Amino acid sequence: IMNALVKAIDCLRFAIPIYANKQKKALDYAAEISDMSQKSTEDIEACVSQKKRDLLSYAFENVQWYKDLSKKLPSIELLSTDSRLWQEIPTVDRDVIGPDESKFISRLHPENKWNDTSGSTGRKFRFLTDRYQTLWAEASTAFVRKQIIGLYAPSELVIWGAPRDKQANEKFLSKLKLFVRQRKTVIAYQMNPQKSLEILEAVSEFKPEILTGYPNILKYLSEHDKEGILSRSKAIITAGEWFRPDLRKKLEEHTQKQIFDFYGCREIGSIAYECKAHNGLHILSPLVYVECLRKDQTPCEPGEMGELVVTSLVRRSMPLIRYRIGDMGILSDEKCSCGCPFPLIKEICGRTMDVITLPGGQNIVGNFWTFFTREFSEISQFRVVQDETGQIILEIVPEAGAPANLQEAILAEAKKRIGIQSGLRVKLVQGLPVNQSGKSGLVVSHYKG
Repeated sequence: IMNALVKAIDCLRFAIPIYANKQKKALDYAAEISDMSQKSTEDIEACVSQKKRDLLSYAFENVQWYKDLSKKLPSIELLSTDSRLWQEIPTVDRDVIGPDESKFISRLHPENKWNDTSGSTGRKFRFLTDRYQTLWAEASTAFVRKQIIGLYAPSELVIWGAPRDKQANEKFLSKLKLFVRQRKTVIAYQMNPQKSLEILEAVSEFKPEILTGYPNILKYLSEHDKEGILSRSKAIITAGEWFRPDLRKKLEEHTQKQIFDFYGCREIGSIAYECKAHNGLHILSPLVYVECLRKDQTPCEPGEMGELVVTSLVRRSMPLIRYRIGDMGILSDEKCSCGCPFPLIKEICGRTMDVITLPGGQNIVGNFWTFFTREFSEISQFRVVQDETGQIILEIVPEAGAPANLQEAILAEAKKRIGIQSGLRVKLVQGLPVNQSGKSGLVVSHYKG
């Protein structure tokens, strides 16, 4: 009886705010995602092909850019079923869309509103969202929570970095929705010890079943969490930025909790999530189609790192087809032990802008620094900055009690690994800056060579 009551309350938490906003389909969409997670790989592929057909039919008829493009492409049926022909559709990114924005907007203009990215890549991007996509976003969030702790709408405290999210949550209907769902957002884009204590107190008072936040912010909070407040939640979800392996290890050590990474972005929405098996991130196939491409735009083999290109299967007001999201990753052809047939992203490897080019032409990808610094237990945090001349400054926040020769040891080993004798230095710092959205950039390059 108690379990049935908990399930009923959970459904009400999720459904009441949706019905109040006339979002009656979201619960059905969550059920559809759940149902698809029990199907075979063949069923998933058939589902994705059908959603591709629906998307292309809509875009070719209602969106000028894709309408013009369709005259040069094979039929919708062939594009949606043949992965090789699918690649004839050119990729797009914010540089392609931005100057030609109006041509990417549907003439039907379904219920929509303007939004923009946080600018964490250094370039903001304006885009339209619509009711259909929003309902799928609600559904995917509920599905992921259900997979993690068995509830569609657990109480949740979100520690986020964008001040505008706080402004959005101040509206009456938003407040009502958050209250019913027992969800709270705390803005934390400028961190210091005092702010950490205030946030930890808010977590202690709210007692969330799930705690969600940027990895670097959660890591910073954990270092000030003397009472184990972060460990009281049933689960911790990281989102909003690359969850580097070194951050995961330290956060797990501090909290002694299972941590689940969630991958998405504002313009696309939900993309992939980590299940209890922790074998990678499951791509939410009913919502998105993910490719991994080499520099020459050919598909990577499973296990090969490349640029992630994502198609939203549920966007209509401003379709994003083969959108270059700006991240590097590795796809897997392995089956997850959890039994879910959704394909896996083996690893997110950082942003495409995390690649540093040396004056001699050598490229160093972002995750090199992650694996390199992991070998020094005395490193708390790090950042890589390349100046206009091409010189690399490796900024290190040392752990308490780090040896006096740490700087020299890191420099010597880094030079050996990279194979250079100059143009590299190590700088010990007290802390690292975050950008306007609260994210901590791993690599910052000002070199144009």
